[in-house]
Amino acid sequence: MKTPNRFKIDENKLDREWIDQPTIFYRSASRLAKARKDHEDPKALLAVTEAELARDIRRDPEMFGLPAKAPANDIVEKTTLLQSEYTVARDSVILAKYKVDILQAAVDTLEHKKRALENLVHLLAINFRSEPVAPKAARDYTEKAERKEAFGGGKKPKSSTREK
Repeated sequence: MKTPNRFKIDENKLDREWIDQPTIFYRSASRLAKARKDHEDPKALLAVTEAELARDIRRDPEMFGLPAKAPANDIVEKTTLLQSEYTVARDSVILAKYKVDILQAAVDTLEHKKRALENLVHLLAINFRSEPVAPKAARDYTEKAERKEAFGGGKKPKSSTREK
């Protein structure tokens, strides 16, 4: 699945990313709230469908292929689960819950994006992309070596005082 642009970060436009982040987050959080509300309607319809089917099964068990005597509660529950009205209502609840889960993932991803933006700004603040700096001891050694090379390498050789 392709990542939507609202989750991507343009490191070269961190200021724009920070400006847009609250609006993008609000839109996703609002969609999530609506999806949660939309999930409640099929849940309520499922409960009503289940109750009506249980009532109808108890009133006329023979219509549902059961013996005429009053069926036990577990038989009523299992028979309810097999009815097409129940499965349609249940599938609506499952689909609505799926939409809630997808939008929750989007909101969670935007929270991760916020933390990533915070970390990127922090890295920039500490000059993360600057040139590497060698430790002081290594710099001192390098400077000495460069001076030695530039100025002829230290001590002059002793001249011979003895003549042959």
